Amino acid sequence: MGAATQQVRRADRSGYVQALAVNPDGTDRARLTTHPEYDSSPVVSADGRKVAFISSRTGVNQIWVMNADGSGQTQVGADGVVERGFVVWTLSWAPNGRIFYSNRDGVIVSVNADGTGGASTGITGAEPAVSPNGTRIAYVPPPTGIANGNLWVADLNGANAIRLTDNPDYTSAWHPDWSPDGTRVAFTLFSRVTAGVGVVGADGSGLSTVPSASTEYGPQWSPDGARILITGGYGRVFDTVKPDGTGRSRTAASPGGATAALMAGDWAVVVPADAAVTLTAAAPITGSRVDYTIGVANSGPATLGSATVVLTLPAGITPTLVPAGCTASGNQVSCVVGPLEPGKSTQRVVRTVADLLTLGQRTARVVKVAGTPVDPNPANDSATATCDTVLGLLITC
Repeated sequence: MGAATQQVRRADRSGYVQALAVNPDGTDRARLTTHPEYDSSPVVSADGRKVAFISSRTGVNQIWVMNADGSGQTQVGADGVVERGFVVWTLSWAPNGRIFYSNRDGVIVSVNADGTGGASTGITGAEPAVSPNGTRIAYVPPPTGIANGNLWVADLNGANAIRLTDNPDYTSAWHPDWSPDGTRVAFTLFSRVTAGVGVVGADGSGLSTVPSASTEYGPQWSPDGARILITGGYGRVFDTVKPDGTGRSRTAASPGGATAALMAGDWAVVVPADAAVTLTAAAPITGSRVDYTIGVANSGPATLGSATVVLTLPAGITPTLVPAGCTASGNQVSCVVGPLEPGKSTQRVVRTVADLLTLGQRTARVVKVAGTPVDPNPANDSATATCDTVLGLLITC
C-alpha cells in the first residue's frame, strides 16, 4: 500500500469530528468535512468517486454522501436514518451502488445513494460488510452469550449463513473487511482488556490473529490484497502487515495530531485512477488551421470520475471551434472528461487558426488540473505539441 493510495479517515480536532483524506505516509492531508457536528464512518464507493459518511449535523444521525474531494455533500433521504442503540456506526457501499447499514431496530437494510429504494435484508445484526462481488455479506448478530459477538457471513437475503468465529463471553468480533478476492475476512477482536486483528477464510477456515504487543483495530485490506492496514496506539499510529502477521511496517502517525482515538472502521481506502494526458497537433499542407487533439486515458485501477484538462495555446494561435464539454477563454481551452472506466480513453479535438504573421516554433501544452479520485502518477498529467510556422500559411506539426 503505497503513497498513491489515499485514505479517508475521521479525526477529532477542535472539539468536533471531521473527515479527512491523507496519504498513508501522512502527507497531502485534505479536510473533507468542516461542519461543527459529528462526521464519521466514511466508506468509499466501488469506483472511488464518492464517500458516504454518518453525520449528526441535522440533529439526528443520518447518512450523507459527498464527492471524493469533499464537494457536493448531500443528505440521504429518510430511508437513510441511523440512530445509536444496538447500531454501531458502520456503512458498507456495495458494488451495485447500494449502501448497507444497521438501522435503529438492529436490522441490516440497504438504500440507494440518493436515499431511494430502501429495502431490508431480513438480517438482524450490525457491522455489515458486502463482499467484493456483491453476493455475500459479513455481519455481527446479537450476542449469544454474555457481551460476546461473532462474525457471520450470508447471502444478501440472509440465506446460507455461516458462522466464522466462536467467541467466549466478553469477546466480540467487529469491523469486518473483505479481502479484494473475497476469500478472507479481516476483523477486530475485542475483549475486556484489549483489541487485536483476526483473519479468517470466508468459509470459516484458517482463523488466525495478527501478532501485536499493543491494542490494534480497524483492519483494511490494501487494493492488491497483499497487506492489511491497522490502526494502533488508540488511533495515533498506522501500520501495514501481511495477512500472516509478518512484514510489519509503520506507515504514519495520526495526521493532524488527533486529540482522541480514531475508532476502528472510521476510515476507508480510496482506490486511485491513473489518468494519462496526451496532446498531438495536425495541420494541412497549406493554410493557417491547426487541430489539437487532447487525449485522456485511464489505466485504473478505479474508474476516473472526472478530470479537468486545460490546453494553453502559444502566441499567435487562436481557438476557433471547441468540442462539447470544453470552453475557451483567451488562449486557453478547458475540458471536463469522465466518467472513464479503467482501460478506456477519450479524445477532444480543438480547432485553431494561426495569425498570418506567426513565425517560428509554437508549442502548446495541456495539463490535467483536477480529477477524482486521487491520481497516483502526476508524471503523465501533462503533454506538449510543437508546430513550425512560416507567416501562418505554411505550418508543419
